[in-house]
Order: sequence, then C-alpha cells, then structure tokens
Amino acid sequence: MLDGFYIKKLVVIGTQNKKSQLEFKKGFNLISGVSDTGKSYAFSCIDFLLGRSENPKEIPEAIGYEDFYLQISTYKEKPLTIYRNIKNTDVYIKECTFENYDNTKKEEKLLLNHSSSSENNLSVYLLKTCGMYNKEFKKKKTEKKKISFRDLRKFTVIPEDRIITEKSPIYATGQYPDQTFYQSLFRYILSGTDDSNFINPLIEKEKKTHILGQIEFIISERDETNREITALSAKKALLDDGTDYSQVINKTKLDIDGILTVSSDINKEIMKINDDILENENKKEFKKELINRFKLLLEHYNSDLERMQFVSEGNSLISQLNTVACPICDSEITTSELDSDFDEEVFNESIEAEYKKISNKKNDISESIVNLEKEVLDINSELSVLSESKIEAVKKKKHNNEKIIPFKEKLERFEQNQIISNKVTILTERINYLFEKEAELNEKIEKGKSKPDSEHSEEFLHIKDFCTKLSSILEGFGYPGWESITFDTGYRTFDYTISGKTRKSFGKGFRAISYSALLISILDWVVEKGISFNPLIVLDSPLTTYHGKNALRETNDEISEDIQDRFFDYLSDTSEDRQIIVFDNKTPQQKIINKINFIYFCGNTEGDRRGFIE
Repeated sequence: MLDGFYIKKLVVIGTQNKKSQLEFKKGFNLISGVSDTGKSYAFSCIDFLLGRSENPKEIPEAIGYEDFYLQISTYKEKPLTIYRNIKNTDVYIKECTFENYDNTKKEEKLLLNHSSSSENNLSVYLLKTCGMYNKEFKKKKTEKKKISFRDLRKFTVIPEDRIITEKSPIYATGQYPDQTFYQSLFRYILSGTDDSNFINPLIEKEKKTHILGQIEFIISERDETNREITALSAKKALLDDGTDYSQVINKTKLDIDGILTVSSDINKEIMKINDDILENENKKEFKKELINRFKLLLEHYNSDLERMQFVSEGNSLISQLNTVACPICDSEITTSELDSDFDEEVFNESIEAEYKKISNKKNDISESIVNLEKEVLDINSELSVLSESKIEAVKKKKHNNEKIIPFKEKLERFEQNQIISNKVTILTERINYLFEKEAELNEKIEKGKSKPDSEHSEEFLHIKDFCTKLSSILEGFGYPGWESITFDTGYRTFDYTISGKTRKSFGKGFRAISYSALLISILDWVVEKGISFNPLIVLDSPLTTYHGKNALRETNDEISEDIQDRFFDYLSDTSEDRQIIVFDNKTPQQKIINKINFIYFCGNTEGDRRGFIE
C-alpha cells in the first residue's frame, strides 16, 4: 500500500455560511476555464492548507471568505480534514470527512511551522502520512538536516510563476545555499536512500585520529601487561618448591577444622560464663537496691518510734499539772469545765500498742537487711569464681589458637602462589580483550575509509533510467527533441538537456511543459519503485504561459494545440495510485473530458459554473 495522500475536497466558507467547494478524485483532475474565474485562487487555497504561511491569493470575489478546509485521504482510505482561518496561523486537523467535521469531537491543534524540537506541527503530521518523517539529507558537504513538508511541497504544488523558471526544477527554491540539499533529495528520489547514515568527513577524520590514539594506548597497555605477567611468572617460579599443595592443604584444612571446633566450644563456654556473670551482676544490683530501700524504711520506723516516745512523755507531764484559779477573774475552774471525754488510760494503751507494732516491723526490716547483705556477699563470691573461670577459658582459647601458627607459613606460601596464578589469569584475559578491542578499532577505521566521491559516481547511478522515463513522457507530450534526453549533474546547472539544448533555452511555454514532465517522471518513478514520497502533483497553468503584469509575449512562449492535446491525452491515463491536479485555461477534447474528473468555469458566459466562488 502506498504512502502519501490525495486530495478529495477543497472547501472555503465565507460570511453567512456561503460555501464554495471543489471535489477531486484519484488520477487526473483538470479545473479549466476562462481567466479570472478563481482557478489560481483555488490553487493558492490548496497551497495555503498544505502549509504555506502566506494567505491565499486576494481576489474581489473572496472578500469575507475566512474559513478553509481541505479533505485529504491516505491510500488506505483514512479521511483527514485540515482546517485553517486566515486570521491566525493555527492549524487544526480531524480524522474525518469534511461533512462530519463539526460532528467529530476529537480535534488536533497543530503548529504551522516545522520544528525539530516538537512533533506537534502540520509538517510532521503530513511527513508521517507520506512516510518521509525523520528522513535526512545533506545540507552542505559537511552537514545534514531533516526534511520538512515545506521542502516536499516544492515538488508537489507548483505555482504558475515557478513552472516557467529557467532554473532547475530540482532546485525548488532557486537559492544557491539550498542546492546541496535538493541534490540530496533528488538522489533519494532515484535510489530510495536518504543521508541518515551520512557522517561529516571532518568529524570522521577526528574520529579516526581518536581511534588511532586508542589503538596506540591499547598497544602500550598490552606491552605493559606482558611485562607484568613475565615478572609474576618469575616470582611464582621462586615460590614453587615442588610441594604438592593440594595434599598439604587438605591435611591442613582438617587440622585447622579440629582447632576451630575446639575454639568454638571454648567460645560457647565463655559465652555461658558471660551470661552467668551478667545474671549475677543483675541479681546483685537488685539486692543492693532492695537493701537501700529497706534502710530508708528503717529510718522512717525509727522516726515514728521517737515521735511515739515524745507523745507518751508529754502526756505524763500534763497529768502532773495542778488546777489553779483563773488568772483573769481569779475564780477556780470546776470539774465540769474540764474535758471529761479524755481517758488517759486508753490513750496510754494505744500509744504502747502502736509502739510495739512499729518496733516489730523495724526488727523484721533489720533482719531482712542482714539477710540481703549476706546474699550480696554470696553473689560476690560466685562472681569471683566466674571471673576466674573466664580467665582460664580465655587462656585455653589463646593456647588453642596458637596451634594454628605452624600452618601459617604453608598457607601464606600457597596463598601467594594462588594470588600470582589468579593475577596471571586476569592479565592474560586482559591481553586477549585488548587484542579484540584493537581488532574492533581497526575494523572501524576500515569501514570509515574514504569511498569514491558519490557526488560523481554512485549518487546518480539511476539517472540514465530516469532520463529514459522522462524521454517517454516527453514523447507522449509530443515535445520536440524528446529522443535525446541527458541530465547535467553539474552543481550549477543540475537540469536536463533536450537533444543537446539546455531546458532553460526554450521559451516559457515549453519550459512549463518540460518542468511538468520532470515532476510527472518523479511521480511515476517513486510510485513504481515503491519509494516513500507524496504521489501528488498540483500544477497551476502548465499550458497557459504566465507573463506577469504588463509583460510582452514572445513568439516561442506559446505551445501548439497538438502538444496541448497530447499533454491532456497522456495525463488522462494517470492511474489511481497517484493524483495529478491541473488548473489551466486550456480545455481538452470531449473524449478526454469523458475520461477524467473535469471541472469547467465558464465566467460570464452560459454554463454550469461561473467560477470557484459564485
């Protein structure tokens, strides 16, 4: 299935929803009619909707028309409608037909201009549709750039002033700085290969220098590694006393395992002692804390007994006091005026009972303190025994570990031997790696070696076959001199010659035909070769020569009716895997009209349609 798209409908809408539209089909489409009926305006609307920044051509009939729609379709029949308004640069696109545009919610807003930093633009969208996204072409001999749809549009939409140019049709802008780019694009058209793999020769030279430096370093590193291996091998020879270290190591391992087993048992014993010491220390601290608390309680009891003693003695002194007369009135106090509820005997008994109770508690506490202090002494004795046991266990462990010492020299000798062997192995692997790396770098240098100048050899390998196709199209048009077509690949010319005569030396009318023939050849070539491109051409006035305002016509500007008829006849057989749209004043014969999609603007005369905008 082809990449690219074809145009199905152009719609412009003005004030009060006035609508003008053109419908197109695959194959050949001709919009014909008299002058000033809007053909060039319709052409400029297509150019505008495909990304041109300038607004469509200004004509009196188009005043008030601001909304522009272009319905296109991929060759997988996926409909797309592009919308633009002349008052801003925003572009909108929906995956639908024009009729369903307002009923489809999903709309994608795109930027108009191509950007290398963002994909959200019309150029990238259309390039992806054409299978041309991310294609790269040489901009200069030392630089390349990614194509934009603006570049591709130069081969697709050709205005009337461009189609008569004396400059090469391949040099689409006519600007000298762009010539390398368009040569690269033409080379892609012929071969299907872009310049994505192109490497700047200056950068390649720097890379080669860098690679040679790497190789030099690798060789130096390899030599140093070989010297190190030689030194290690000599050292290993000195250590090698003929001992079968495999047997020695096996016996040593058994002996060491036995020593380590004893050490492990001793460690367990020490750990048990440490646990017992910790447990006894905790008990000791607990009992000491309990003794301190009991002593504090004992002080409270002593204080309580002293207070009870004081109360008892005070009561005894009070009972010995005599009754005397009132110091104020000098009258004697009667028995009834004294507190008769106080019972001295009961009071003394209570004091005595409380004193006894506290004394008993004091005795109990004192006894407990004595017992606890004895237990602390016992724990201290136990801790002393444990400490001695630990000292003995540590000594035993040290003595056991010293048994390993005799094996140390054997192990160290074996270890040194192993270290040297391992180092030699690692260094040998390093040398092998360096050899591989050197081979890789040498391969890179071989791949990067200068190839024949493609600009004069392989770049235009298919140019002869392309000229054959171009010749057959010119023959179909009845173009004089079609029998001998060659292509001048010189940087300044880069155009084809017809029977030894440069294309630019022909008059405007013939230049327009030869320009069209070249584009149609490109269209046929990419479709037949399956090269990603856009199989669409829109031509403005290829048969009606553009002279500009007030320009004089030359006798060789116009082409014969025979060439016009053969031009239309040839294009009428355009297949439906491509599309050609022509806007022109000329009208073909009826038999041609019956084969193509034909729209005629009659102007002020009688007819079905006066112009694009009626």
